[in-house]
Amino acid sequence: MSHVTFPDPGLHLAVLGVLLERDAVSEDAIRDRLASVEGEEFARIEEAVKRLHAMALPKAAVAAIESLDFDGGNDVYMTLEAAIDVDTGGEDDFYQLGSLAGIEALESLASLNLDAYGYREADLDLTPLANHPSLSRLVLSGDCTNAKVLETLPKLTKLSGGDLDDKTVLKRLEKRGVTVG
Repeated sequence: MSHVTFPDPGLHLAVLGVLLERDAVSEDAIRDRLASVEGEEFARIEEAVKRLHAMALPKAAVAAIESLDFDGGNDVYMTLEAAIDVDTGGEDDFYQLGSLAGIEALESLASLNLDAYGYREADLDLTPLANHPSLSRLVLSGDCTNAKVLETLPKLTKLSGGDLDDKTVLKRLEKRGVTVG
């Protein structure tokens, strides 16, 4: 069986969360990976994220994911925090998305919602979304660069959020029939 590991820990955790909800990865596997995490609270969270980021995900299950969001209430964050005995309510900067690199492994992804942990201080490079074959609904957050990439998404029908580096892209997308707003 082939496996995937995303370069960005935040993206990896979000994908792991969907696989957890679909029983493609078990809570026991996550708890086992997080056994013996020690230290003060933030050190435990950092170590837990590091360990889960190293967890290889089944490629076929990843490719079948159709929707991905970054809600702090997702089961993966609650499972992580319960396993290491911390409670941020799923609200910690360690879970933030930093990069979309590797998103092409999500071949069936139709909906991507970057609200919540998709927000970050640094600009988000949209380049990894180039020519994504199935992405139709996209919610961005924060400052985003390489907005022209959005024009390469053949199935894009709805776009909202985010502050794009090239706002003229929005007008061209609207002319193409994409709902923007």
